[in-house]
Amino acid sequence: MNHKKLKLLALLLFVLGLNALMAQAVLNVKEKTGTTTTINLMNVKSLTFVGGNLIVNKKDASSGTFAFLGIQNLNFSPGTGIETLRTAQSSFNIFPNPVKDVLHINDLTNDIVNQQIEIIGIDGKMILSTIFNPSENGISVYHLSRGLYFCRVLNGNTCKTAKFIKQ
Repeated sequence: MNHKKLKLLALLLFVLGLNALMAQAVLNVKEKTGTTTTINLMNVKSLTFVGGNLIVNKKDASSGTFAFLGIQNLNFSPGTGIETLRTAQSSFNIFPNPVKDVLHINDLTNDIVNQQIEIIGIDGKMILSTIFNPSENGISVYHLSRGLYFCRVLNGNTCKTAKFIKQ
């Protein structure tokens, strides 16, 4: 899931003052468990992105927290003009795992050529963003500290994620 796009969308909703258009607009958060939470956008004070979580702060001082990795999709509807953002099961392989210097990506569906690749830390912060070029010898992760990371492939409104360990 592209955190920058989500932040920009949330900012646009509030800055442009779409309150009149959003009287019936809702945010649907569908989790991978199958649970869907529907939130009326008129009741939302802010959306924040902290430590790998989406936090929905409501005007009544309550909030809802959703882990990015547990979200299957976010859907703003109706009348917001914002497309559904989806996460897909990984249809690509990364290797070696654990990795020491260079992370290789093997696309099983052949659709990540020239797509954006992001390396995300366990805290949810983006560490690296690049365009995937299959002719290169993978993505250098030599500079990363030891630990758990996520490799994310962004393709339009689809986000594929795989975990890897840096030695």
